[in-house]
Amino acid sequence: MSEPLNTSTEEIMFNQLIFLITLAFSLSLPASGLANTQDEVYFVEKMDINNRYKNTAENLSENAQKTNVEHKSEAINHTTVKPLNEQAPKIQPIPIMNDTCSSVDCSTTFLRMSVNSTSGKSTDTQHVQFDMNQPYIDYSQGKKTIETLGIQDFVGQLTHQNTLSIKLPVGQSIREQKSGTYYRWFDSVYIDIEDETTHVYHSNNDDLCLISTISEKSLFDFDSWLSEQTDTPEAVIYRENNGAIYYNTQGQLTAFYYTYSQEAKRYTFAETSIPDHNDMADIAKKYAVLRTLSPENTGTLFNISAAEIEPTQFKQRYGSLYNIQNLEQRLRQEITKSLQLTHLLVQNNTYSQFSYSHFPLSEMSYATIKVSKGDINAAQQVIIDRLSTEYNHDRYKLIYRSQDALVIEDKAYYNNYHSYYFIYDSGLTYQIKFDPGYDDSSLYAHIDFIHSLRLLSPIQANPYSSQFIADHLYRYYRVEPVQGTPDNLQHYKIFTANGDISGIIDATGKMIIPAKYRQVRPTRSGYLVTNQMNQQGFISYQGEQLLDDIYEKISDYKNGLLFVAHRSQGLVYKGLYDSYQQRLVYPIEYIDIQPVTQGADTLTLRKIIPTSIERDNQNRITGYNSLIGLGDIRGKILQPCVYEWLSYDKRFNAILVKKKNDDKFGTIKLDGTISTSVKHDSYQQSRNNNEIYFMKTNAMIR
Repeated sequence: MSEPLNTSTEEIMFNQLIFLITLAFSLSLPASGLANTQDEVYFVEKMDINNRYKNTAENLSENAQKTNVEHKSEAINHTTVKPLNEQAPKIQPIPIMNDTCSSVDCSTTFLRMSVNSTSGKSTDTQHVQFDMNQPYIDYSQGKKTIETLGIQDFVGQLTHQNTLSIKLPVGQSIREQKSGTYYRWFDSVYIDIEDETTHVYHSNNDDLCLISTISEKSLFDFDSWLSEQTDTPEAVIYRENNGAIYYNTQGQLTAFYYTYSQEAKRYTFAETSIPDHNDMADIAKKYAVLRTLSPENTGTLFNISAAEIEPTQFKQRYGSLYNIQNLEQRLRQEITKSLQLTHLLVQNNTYSQFSYSHFPLSEMSYATIKVSKGDINAAQQVIIDRLSTEYNHDRYKLIYRSQDALVIEDKAYYNNYHSYYFIYDSGLTYQIKFDPGYDDSSLYAHIDFIHSLRLLSPIQANPYSSQFIADHLYRYYRVEPVQGTPDNLQHYKIFTANGDISGIIDATGKMIIPAKYRQVRPTRSGYLVTNQMNQQGFISYQGEQLLDDIYEKISDYKNGLLFVAHRSQGLVYKGLYDSYQQRLVYPIEYIDIQPVTQGADTLTLRKIIPTSIERDNQNRITGYNSLIGLGDIRGKILQPCVYEWLSYDKRFNAILVKKKNDDKFGTIKLDGTISTSVKHDSYQQSRNNNEIYFMKTNAMIR
């Protein structure tokens, strides 16, 4: 039973109905000074209001009476027609069913008058039904049609949801309503979705509603409830002990079925309706679905044999199949992505996921692609062996195996399956696992997906050699494209173990740097590598070891130049290496080498004064003095190491120096030439810092 509306709401709905009828009448009434010789006038002669609530019915009837009088007066005012006498033709009222009536049961008789516009006299009167898009319902004919059609079995699949089981046509599913409101009455059984013992389900096309709730059996009387759903007993055109097909009070053709579990004390109600009140074949099919709530009505089930037929036969028999063009385009995209080295070589990330939605699959449906080496039989055997382990063998059951597919039943859940489709491509097998989730993991969904894939054209996308596959497939913890290499190089950094050990391969799988280094960093001319002992070396982009990994530190400067540092006797000595010419520009004998200023071609060269060295009892250097000189990046000495200190001043683009032996000051240009002779005793900057004054004893030079 529907939740009753209050009186004011019903009056509003009734007034809406009267307004619509009045509008139709006003459009048909002739205006004064009629030009036509014949016009037709309509008005309500009688409206019967039936309602179980007495006060509401009386109020609505009173309003209807008043409205009738007003319409009749309006008709008479527009014509000279007198009210009909008792001998006027009589016919039975025709039921008018419309959403406007809502919970009000109403039947209306209309009077049509044909009026001569010249004389103003009625030439014809008839009682007729005003067209409200609701044809006359012939209950007896509907009953005969259902008897002829019968309630036929159909091929379907069992769907289990918590406390109920029902057979659905292939391709259909049900989902539980988890939010929103839902409440109604079935006789004295009150349904409220907020009750934790109540579950409400809807089919994926929203034409089927299932309600399961705990209740005492005595609270539902099917006969009593059914009588309230119809205007007349004749509206029930098919009846069984637990179900019926009938026209409800709104004229909708409806199917209903219920079951009761004495053990669980649980009612399950199923209901559906269709807009076309003459489509007996459709309502009979829907009722056949509802009655499978009872196990004895389960009938023929969809089974795994459907995987054996040709895809075209499957489509003819069961419908669906994916949009093959869209599926193939998406699948090729995902296979291409899976064949990228960043996916293909990674052992802990072997699946590439892609989502693909197609009716009637749920939005949760998705597939995963795994690329493996070897043929299809080997890939299938890996899955079968995994499922047959001691932990899994009682849960999973292999129910179908062919040259291109596997279907596995997961017995831990009702109606849940896992399926795999396989494509072989030049030494690689693409393993496509279909996993629509528990919302629609029916057997039909899996077979539909397999048959769809069988219609795809051959896929040949593997660009790799068999040797590459054998050497690298799924061997690495992580694979990253190398950034900053020359444009014509496509290198990848590979990580093994826990991501601590790295190396370099190219796009063909050639090993450029073996995966044995703690760090590999690209420079303009090659790779700086750091071994497990934190020693560094240098390897070219072609994989040639230019500097053994024996150095304390190697740092990139510019134009292929590298500063290299090596430890000896407790001190770190530095030199300059040209990776392009593969030679030392400056030997590793300087305490420090660095550019005079950032990016400059002039370098400062600092050397130890041999006579100043101090050593400990283990011959390690513990102290020393050093001198500084200048050189360019090509290895030319611009100034010998004779200066105690030097400092570049960008205001004058010159180097201020102090000589060690005689403590004299001067300036040197970046090309190494002396701009101010180094023979002055001191220097001083001007107050505005834009000049330097060099001084000799008793003299000053600006």
